[in-house]
Amino acid sequence: MLDALSQKFISIIAFLVLARILVPDDYGVIALVVMVGNLLDQLTNFMFGDALLQRKDSIEKYLDACWTFDLARALILTVLIYFCGGFLADFFHMQGGQALMMRLGGVLVLMPYFCNSRQAYFFKDLNFRIIFYRNLFAQLALSIATVAFALFINASAWALFAGYIAQSLVGITLSYVFYPVKPRLDFHFGKLRELVSYSKWVYAQSFLALLFSQIDKLTVGRMLNTQRLGLYSKSKDLASMSSGMITSMIRKIGLPAFSKVQDRLDKIQEGFIKSVDLTILVSLPLILFLIAEGGTLVSVLLGPKWLALVVPLKIFAFGNLFLSFMGIANPVLGALGRPDINFKTSAFQALLSIPLMCLGYYFFGANGLAVGVVIVWFFVLLFIVYTTRPILKIGKKAFIPSLVSAAIATAVAMLSDLVLRQIHVGLDDRILGIGRLAILGLLYFIVLYVVSRRFKQGPWSTFLSILKELHLLSARINVLN
Repeated sequence: MLDALSQKFISIIAFLVLARILVPDDYGVIALVVMVGNLLDQLTNFMFGDALLQRKDSIEKYLDACWTFDLARALILTVLIYFCGGFLADFFHMQGGQALMMRLGGVLVLMPYFCNSRQAYFFKDLNFRIIFYRNLFAQLALSIATVAFALFINASAWALFAGYIAQSLVGITLSYVFYPVKPRLDFHFGKLRELVSYSKWVYAQSFLALLFSQIDKLTVGRMLNTQRLGLYSKSKDLASMSSGMITSMIRKIGLPAFSKVQDRLDKIQEGFIKSVDLTILVSLPLILFLIAEGGTLVSVLLGPKWLALVVPLKIFAFGNLFLSFMGIANPVLGALGRPDINFKTSAFQALLSIPLMCLGYYFFGANGLAVGVVIVWFFVLLFIVYTTRPILKIGKKAFIPSLVSAAIATAVAMLSDLVLRQIHVGLDDRILGIGRLAILGLLYFIVLYVVSRRFKQGPWSTFLSILKELHLLSARINVLN
């Protein structure tokens, strides 16, 4: 959790600085470059890493072959992107230096595969301290390099490109510092066939999930322009900063953690409920504040050139109510050896996405496209609930403390927001908006605390139990009193 929070905090601070230097068009260009690379990478990635994390036996004999295979695959993609970059740039109406960046985008795909393959042990052994330091320094490198490049060299999309290069370089270096055993080239790829029975489902699910999480951005980039894409993509990214913190953490550590207790359904159930509690504790208040005060935040923190992202920001913030809970089931099902369910979920999402997004875009443009995406998320969440309940066997009563806590805290916060909006004391509206945020946040967490005492369970109790496990709170403290 600290890992995800620190990365999001650093990236947000960097964006607040860069938003005054760069323009939405710069973010649209880098979004296209990264999306194209990610889609091609995911299309050819057989997800052997996930299969290794799920195995209980030794994975050492596979690591060098996996590293060699992925490195060779990434080299081929880099060459392919370079030679096809001109066509891709024309397709998305990119010109000049933007087209060159698209050609060089394959480098962003290649560099991460130079990392030490034995960093898989960090996840398999649940060594989250090393993971935290690796991700923290890589994120710092991304932010510092981007800001420095924009300030002193060139305030353009190239600053963002340079930041990604710096992030990869630091990640590569630290993977060998923390685990000094170097990988070796191993072309005996036949042994990897043993991983295919598991990884094939993860591959299909991951590619579909990535494709339909990015297809709306690709549509905006193709049908409109990079400036509109920059506004659209940043509204989606900023709205997901709440759900992203929890979802990213659960996906990174959930699979290895749940895999270690895959034979203990009671532990799986407990971990699942705690994940729901954490989502309510961290994601939900941020989502609510974006919906209520998104316009104020954009005006105060980003400036007038970003005001056009307020409407899609609020649409996606509402959708993240659903997206936050969608990400919880994926690692649990993977750990239980049911990646086929994750694939079916992605297939269901694919079935809904095309017609709903097309209808939204046809009638209301980019904002309608965002509405279509959110509607898809809602139905996918219902599908996840329907398919996972028989597997996890968690009764409805187990979620009552969490859901009631969230409902009451949300109601108090939103009603208070309506009241506070009627108060005018002669101060600047932006100052009043920030003050409302502080008051609403305080009220939300006070209500969660009070309700947790009533139910003796729920998000606040889960939060205190995590502090105890991290030795940040004395185990002798009774969380119920």
